[in-house]
Amino acid sequence: MQDIILAEVDRIFGPRKRAVFNTESKDDWWKSRDYDYAANRERSQLYKQLETEESAMLVDILGADPRKAHQDPDDLGDTSLRYLPREKREAVQKVVEEFDDKRQELYQRNRNIWDSQTRNEQHVLEQDEVAALSQILSPDQLQQWKLHSSQLANQLQHDLSSLNLTEDQYKTIFTVREKYGDSIYNYAGNSPEESAASEKAQEQIKIDMQAALGPDMAKQYERSQDYQFKQLSTLAKKFDLPAGTADKIYDVKSTAEDAATRVRNDSSLSDEARQKALQDIRDETEKAVKNELGDKPFKSYQRNGGWWLNNLSPRRMVVPKP
Repeated sequence: MQDIILAEVDRIFGPRKRAVFNTESKDDWWKSRDYDYAANRERSQLYKQLETEESAMLVDILGADPRKAHQDPDDLGDTSLRYLPREKREAVQKVVEEFDDKRQELYQRNRNIWDSQTRNEQHVLEQDEVAALSQILSPDQLQQWKLHSSQLANQLQHDLSSLNLTEDQYKTIFTVREKYGDSIYNYAGNSPEESAASEKAQEQIKIDMQAALGPDMAKQYERSQDYQFKQLSTLAKKFDLPAGTADKIYDVKSTAEDAATRVRNDSSLSDEARQKALQDIRDETEKAVKNELGDKPFKSYQRNGGWWLNNLSPRRMVVPKP
């Protein structure tokens, strides 16, 4: 009987829930569209409302929602807040959703243009969100929320993806990054003064990271922020290459690029000699990278991420004589 009731309730709510996000026009599917923050927020709220109504109907008929009957009590609600006491999660979630809506409104209003005004408004929202949460959480709990769920924590999930950190190392990096906020980013459209301030912050954060992490770990952190190193780390994982492969290739890359720069700046070389020297650097570097990666990973890397090899010495196009 329960299975019949579940199927009937799904027949009622299933099409309505699927229709919430199935709103794309089929007539001009190829056209690019601006992301509609307001519409997406409304769809998310409607979907959540339908799920609540569906659960309430099951409770009315069966006395409980059987889909939740075998769940761990700690899994109910937002599992991303499991580090907080259960009795505080619902209140925290309401605050988080409120400020997520405000951020969506901000992005919609500014058409996702990330200029100084947008950043300032974002900072105000972050400060207001922390202030609201501080009324619910103890100082230790609020710090746990920052480490797990804040905007900075979400950013670090991306920035530190190629590092294997201990909890203490993560907390150390978080503390240093929290001090600088987004001042280390040189956004498009920054004024010369803002760009100069960003460069200064980037240099200072290197010093602070070395003091906090030690030179070896600070070097690993700095590499992890480089897009080329992230691509190498992804490649190594994809092909299950030995640990340290990304570091070895990155060292080869740095050595080759330094050598190429010295050759380009050597005014004693003729154009022909300079071209030959650069070509030799490229040939030796390609051989070293291929030997380290293996044939198949190397071919994959050439297509995705290995463009710097061509920059060492672009191949000259041979034009056949008529």
